[in-house]
Amino acid sequence: MLFKDLTLTDAAPATRITRIRRAIAQPQAERAASATQCRFRANHWHSTAASRALFRRVSVKLGDNIIPKVVSRQGVDRLGNDFYRDLGDDTGGILTGLFNIWYAAEVFSSSLLQTDIFCLKKAGDRTNPMNYRPLALLNSDYKIFSRILAIRTSGHLHRLIHTNQSGFVPGRLLHDTVDLYSAAKAMVISDPK
Repeated sequence: MLFKDLTLTDAAPATRITRIRRAIAQPQAERAASATQCRFRANHWHSTAASRALFRRVSVKLGDNIIPKVVSRQGVDRLGNDFYRDLGDDTGGILTGLFNIWYAAEVFSSSLLQTDIFCLKKAGDRTNPMNYRPLALLNSDYKIFSRILAIRTSGHLHRLIHTNQSGFVPGRLLHDTVDLYSAAKAMVISDPK
């Protein structure tokens, strides 16, 4: 395989712009890692826990931390942010019970699969269908549950996703992937065999 042993250090000496990018990226990565750890601690996350802990029972505290932040628009259930904010103490326990029952039974409510899809007009001619974009309004319970799973899995993404994949992994930057691509391109140009 041509690029099997290729790393960021296999390229020609770093240019000035590359050194500047890395100097900027390193503190950003450190801040992102620090912020992620703070979020985990705030939600009683333990990064050393086994992967089965990702799907442990949902706790009321974790649900209470997430409910006011997640639900922005009303979905199929017509329950918006105000409902969960005003009745958070009551709904947190109910949702926790539901999520745990669904998880234990390995069956989720069919309402989690429902969505309302609308077309929002972008700029341009109203008669052109390409000037509209779809918008899916999801069930509020689904958004809360998916947020819980996203928080739990985010601490393990760096081990599950390949090191060259930068998107959706906290602490990884696109600049490193671009630098790796530039190094691979330079190697191919210098040795076309």
